[in-house]
Amino acid sequence: MEIGPKTESSLRVLLVGNPGVASAALSAWLAEQDDLAVCVAPGSTCEAIVCASEFQPHVVMLDFHGQAVAIGFTIVLFKQLSPEPAVFVLTHDASPPMRRRCREARADAVFDKTAELEVLRDKLTAYRRSLVAAS
Repeated sequence: MEIGPKTESSLRVLLVGNPGVASAALSAWLAEQDDLAVCVAPGSTCEAIVCASEFQPHVVMLDFHGQAVAIGFTIVLFKQLSPEPAVFVLTHDASPPMRRRCREARADAVFDKTAELEVLRDKLTAYRRSLVAAS
């Protein structure tokens, strides 16, 4: 499901996560942000990979509720896409060990979704500007 207008200057964001109230709230928050084209991926990681190959996101946002092993494997899968997207992890467990595991798996950023949404917004804005400048 796509949310928001998709223009040439839009930052394409694929939201991958567990369906539910938290993901719905995050989708609504993303839809309020300027210059984002957001696609919410279907349930499984395999379906999300297929969705990503069609949508070609600049950023894959993993709304994560699980074990660190699963997140590392998921990050690696998305990093194998071409063109390679940035991978941002949103989690309730943004502890130093979790952040380290995500960085080791090549996540571009990790955000505590209860406390760092403004930081996430700023990171998305900066990333979009860098893509526009590069083109």
